[in-house]
This record gives sequence, C-alpha cells and structure tokens, in this order.
Amino acid sequence: MNKLFPLYVALCLWISRADAQQWGLATCVDYALQHSQQMQASEREASASHLAAKAAKAQIFPTLAGTASMDHYWKIPVQVFPGELLGQPEGSFVPVRLGTPWMGNYGLEASVDVANPATWQQVKLAVIRARAAGAEREGVSRMLKRHVHMAYHAAALGRQRLELAQARMERVHDIHRLITKRFKQGLSDRIEWNQSRTLVNDVEAAQNAAHSDYQTSLIDLKFWMGYPLDSTLQVPAFQGIPGLQTAADSHSPADFPEYAKYRSGADLALQRWKASRVALLPSLSVSAGYNRLGFGSSMGTTLRDDWFPSGYVGLRLRIPILSVSDMVYTPRQHRLLAQAAALSFAEYQAREQKNLMQEQHALEKAVAALRIQEANMLLARENEQLVFQKLEKGIVNLIELKEIQQTLDQATALFIDAQLDYLRHHVELHYLQNKL
Repeated sequence: MNKLFPLYVALCLWISRADAQQWGLATCVDYALQHSQQMQASEREASASHLAAKAAKAQIFPTLAGTASMDHYWKIPVQVFPGELLGQPEGSFVPVRLGTPWMGNYGLEASVDVANPATWQQVKLAVIRARAAGAEREGVSRMLKRHVHMAYHAAALGRQRLELAQARMERVHDIHRLITKRFKQGLSDRIEWNQSRTLVNDVEAAQNAAHSDYQTSLIDLKFWMGYPLDSTLQVPAFQGIPGLQTAADSHSPADFPEYAKYRSGADLALQRWKASRVALLPSLSVSAGYNRLGFGSSMGTTLRDDWFPSGYVGLRLRIPILSVSDMVYTPRQHRLLAQAAALSFAEYQAREQKNLMQEQHALEKAVAALRIQEANMLLARENEQLVFQKLEKGIVNLIELKEIQQTLDQATALFIDAQLDYLRHHVELHYLQNKL
C-alpha cells in the first residue's frame, strides 16, 4: 500500500491539472467530434450503410447451400399409372406405392443470376443510401461545430462578465471602506454609509448572477462537447474580436449545411422510381444441384444401404405478365415521390440562400450595434473614473456614484450582449458557408 500511495498522489495531481486546463475553441471542437454521442451514432450509421452497400453488391455472386433431410412415411405415397404399362387392360389405372418407409437425402444447391435488373437496381439504391448516410454524418459534424462555437463564445463572454463583476466588486469594497473610515471619523453620516452598503449588496448580487450564468454556459458547452457534465471545465478569458466581418464571402449552393443530404434524398427517390420500373423486365438465372438419396425400411437400414446420386443444372426464366400493383401503381407512386424530392431539394437551396442573405444583413446590424455599445461603455468607464477622483478629494455623492455604476453595468451588459450577438451571426454565416 505504501508503494502505491505515491502513484495515487501523482494520479490525483494529474487529474487536477487536467481539470484546470484552459480549453481553447479548437480543442473543444476536436473533443466534441471524438466524444459526442450524436457524432458517434452518425458514424456507426454511415458504416452500417456502407456495409449494406457491400451486401447488396454481393448478391451478384453465386449462392451455395447444403441440404439434408430424413423422412419417415407411416403411409407410403401412392402414384397411379396407366394399366397397360403393367399388363392390365387398356383404360385401367393401377395404384403403386412409391418409396420406402424411410427416405433421406443430402446434397448441395447453387444458383446465380445471369440477368436480373432488380438486383442491379438494389445495388444502386444501396450505394446512394451509403452516400446519403455519409452526407448525414457530415451534416452532424457541421451542426456540432456550430453549437460548440456558439456555446464556447457564450462561455468565454460569461467569464468576461464574471471577471468584470469581480473587479467592480473590489472597487465598490474600496469605496465602502473609504466611506466607513469617513463615517468613523465623523466626516459622513449614517445615510451615506447605508447607501454605500446598499451599493455593495447590489454589486454582490450582480456578481452572483454573473457566476451562475457562467456556470450555466459551461454546462451547455460540456453537453455539446460530450464532456462529463459533473467534471470541471475552464475556458480562457475572452480576448476580444480580432476583426469585424461585415460581408459574406463567396460561396456556392454546395456549401450549404445539408446540401449533400437533400441531394442524396432526391437521388434516392429518383433511383427508387427507376427500380420500380424493372418489374416489367424479365430475369434469368442458373441453378444446379447435386443430391444423394437413401431408402430403407428403417432408419438404420437406410443409413447403411447405398445412397443413389442425383444431379441437375438448368435455367430459370421469369417473365412478368401482369401485376397491376407492381406495373402500374407503384411506379406512379415513386415517380411522384421523386418529383417531390426534387422540389424539396430546390426549396432547400432557396431557403438557405434566403437565410444567408438575412444573416449577412443581421451581421452588418450587429457590427454597428457593437461599435455603439463599445463607445457607450468607454464613456461610462470614464465617468466612473471621474467619480472615483471626486471621492478621493473628499467630494462624496453616493447617489451620483450609484447612478453612474448602474449606467456602467448596463453599458457593460449591452456591450457583452452585442459581442455575443455579433459572434452568433458570425458563426451562423460561416456555418452556412461551410467555413467553420
């Protein structure tokens, strides 16, 4: 036990360092792509679809099966033959029992399609399904990146809001200590001290609310990452927006998030329509078999006696002649479904183009609002510094201080909200352009 204790301590320290690690945006995205249950499920579905495509292609290869049976006839089957074959008068029939009480057989059967349009259509359908599953997986990956980006920015700004609230708490405590000192020296009255204490309580409540909002944003980020919700996760302080984007980059419809998914859906519906029409076409296959037959009055004698070989090879031709369901209604149904899928694909492209244009205008609006709120916050901070200078000179006006603090709080909150609004539109625009 004493030998294992240092290893235990080292493991605890390593876990503590891992918990205290600062998670950057790229690290969070990589972690989500590896650990998200939704991503893992889509990857398995895509793998299953690829296996289904291989299984469909394997149908063109021959099939081989072994057969064996042992039957006991407590009443031997009877076959009726014309009487003249057995020396009886013409026009008569003679019943003859064929076989023995025990009969068995074993052998092999094989078959292969020579020309079967239905098989080839099923192969094409399976390939398109596999491509659609791959598109679904890519769509899940892009959606996951989008959610992680938005949750990460919300958490980083939540930490910034918390740090600003903590810094303000320290400044207000300094002011309260100054007021308390002046109150003890008889330079201020109880009313000023009560107002100062009320301001401390208000700032403390704001700090608690900021801490709660930050923890909530971290929970949202951990959820989208697939990170254990009860484990510690820290993001670095928000470093600001490096450059404001005011216009969308060039793009093509193929960059839209679910373009491949909708296109695969349209291709799949079209292929189903083509597959439904092969009900009108004939199919040809080759089948062969080899058996050995055994006969006897009991199971023991049947197994001991000689077994007689039997084999065959032949062609099987199937020509559809009439099936109202397969030849009329099913092809019409799939033709309409193919047309509907093509229209849905076109509608999706138009809808995403609309969303892209709206996001571009929303981004421009967010940039303008961000600049205004940043200017308002800087003015509010300047006013706070001027009030502090008046306090240091002994000019105390707590009502003015409280109003300026409230103005600063509001300006800071609006500035952080403006940053988050800009980042959300920025992420959404990049999501639509496949640039995350």
